[in-house]
Amino acid sequence: MDITPTLLDFAGVSHPGDTYNGRSIHPVEGSSLKPFLNGETTVVHEKNHVVGWELFGQKAIRQGDWKLLWLSSKTKWLVQPADSDEWGLYNLSIDPGETNDLSVQEPETFEKMLTLWQEYADKNSVILPSWH
Repeated sequence: MDITPTLLDFAGVSHPGDTYNGRSIHPVEGSSLKPFLNGETTVVHEKNHVVGWELFGQKAIRQGDWKLLWLSSKTKWLVQPADSDEWGLYNLSIDPGETNDLSVQEPETFEKMLTLWQEYADKNSVILPSWH
């Protein structure tokens, strides 16, 4: 999501907005990496920035140090997930390997992250596999 803003920034070109040549286009999301790459800043996104993704039935949302992750047992051949189809909540600042699911110990954070996931899914018209 940061590649297009970065390339536009380096090229000195503005994004055309909502339309191009009379056709609707999606807004660009993300931020330019140029200030970071030029050493003008030490961060690209603020701490509370939210980013979500989904691929092959897996899905995740991240905000700051928190990551909510769904690894489906239906796609075990992609990665080695937990044995069940459940969300896992991880604090990446203390568990970068995502080995300690904190969903039960951090119910408020879990619910907040689940809400952020649903907002991401709604905004991006996410269509999940039927077995999901």
